[in-house]
Amino acid sequence: MIANNLNCHKNLFDGVTPRGVRDRFTLLSKNYKAKMSEEIKSTGTGGEELTEFEMLMEELIALSEESGRKGEAETESSRKSANANRNKAIEMRQQAMQAMAWKSRKRRRAEDQELTPCLG
Repeated sequence: MIANNLNCHKNLFDGVTPRGVRDRFTLLSKNYKAKMSEEIKSTGTGGEELTEFEMLMEELIALSEESGRKGEAETESSRKSANANRNKAIEMRQQAMQAMAWKSRKRRRAEDQELTPCLG
């Protein structure tokens, strides 16, 4: 979506791909985090007032992390759902196998009674 919006501006961007946008953002965020970490280590505080770029990077990084947490939560819920479905299927299979075993025992008993001669 971002790549498509950038490609609309032919005079500024040409042939931008979603992967390229993602890679560039990753690079910018890593560099920004390293810079801020170094600044905090050297001064002990956040330092000077943030520039517009730094404020935007903070906002984008926060949104990216929130999106990551949301994706992880959705993945975890789908994993739990899949496990619940798997356990339910195993339980149903076991019940079916027990029912089949019961019918088989009942059939064998009937056959045994037919084959057993009367002693009377």
